[in-house]
Amino acid sequence: MTNAELDSKLDQKDRIKKLTREFGSKSANIIFISEKRSLTPIAPYVAVAVGEEWISRLSEIKKLGDCKVRSSSPLEDRLGFSFAGLFRTENYEGPLYVDSVLRSAKTGRVQKYKERYSISGSDDMALLFHKTVEGITWHILRHPHRTNVLIVQSDLSDDDYVYNCEDEKLYNSRSMGNNLVRNLVECSDCALDEAIAHYLDIEKLYSGKNTYHMECKLSPFSLLQWRPAFKITTANWVHEKSNTDFCMGISDKEGFDAPVFVFDGKVGLDKAALDDFNNSRIKSCSEQGVVYVEKLDNYLLNYGVPLDFMFDKSCTLITDSYSGILRHDGLRSMQHFKHLMVGTKLYVKTGDVLRVRTDGCYGSVKSIN
Repeated sequence: MTNAELDSKLDQKDRIKKLTREFGSKSANIIFISEKRSLTPIAPYVAVAVGEEWISRLSEIKKLGDCKVRSSSPLEDRLGFSFAGLFRTENYEGPLYVDSVLRSAKTGRVQKYKERYSISGSDDMALLFHKTVEGITWHILRHPHRTNVLIVQSDLSDDDYVYNCEDEKLYNSRSMGNNLVRNLVECSDCALDEAIAHYLDIEKLYSGKNTYHMECKLSPFSLLQWRPAFKITTANWVHEKSNTDFCMGISDKEGFDAPVFVFDGKVGLDKAALDDFNNSRIKSCSEQGVVYVEKLDNYLLNYGVPLDFMFDKSCTLITDSYSGILRHDGLRSMQHFKHLMVGTKLYVKTGDVLRVRTDGCYGSVKSIN
């Protein structure tokens, strides 16, 4: 990178920080992308600054027609701390709906989230009034550990794809099994091509050290949201039973032993059994008190209660498909698991103990029952 390019990146970083302090993270990224990529289709919006009386912008808001009022806190949509799904978005139909969004910054769930992860900062919130765009919401995220893979999902559970940046093709991910790219059934849904092209273009504006989550609409494409999600780390993991390569986040060099709780969305979640598991198994495992969590063949990471609130001592998540991980609870939960394996199968049952070893790039996981 040349000195001029480096200076430009630093200037852009300072610009985003300034916009975030003034308009909150959600609006800051929308404004920044509007400034730098004027041809990116973004529905008309009104960004109300922190401390600004939104009613003073009422004439502009009315010109939007049907619109949503979204939270835009300086705290949310930060790397590792998204607050996704904790702050409110409402269909704007008057002051009561705006109050609902503002009040969401002070709910018990938000305060618990801040306390758990030692997040400091004011509860003051900016607002983003965004013209309503009809259609299904789509999500795109570069895989945090396999940088040649983009995860592509919609709010419909059956729509789940990966985009391989190496061959520039979109694949259906339902039959992926243990392999992230090979042996995939090529997908013919080319309506996503434009969204992926915009993702790759916007990504160039930001640091190459992180991966970003984009929400958008299709037919036609319209950008709804852009936020940092994870640090990019390269990890090549070996499951000792099958020698399957998979990707995982960084952990302690020494590794650890931990009991497994198998979460199966097809069966559901027994809260009483979960409480018993947390209370009894943690006491009998390693000093680190880590619960190892697996998700089996379902497209939800929660049954009404997000995993990051449910498993207080969890640090590892294995999921055998990409389905649902980019929706609010899934994204937020993923950000707070210290170790993350996406797109691999591990055949264990609740109560089994796994041994995890890693040096930050290579490692193994095996059952030690």
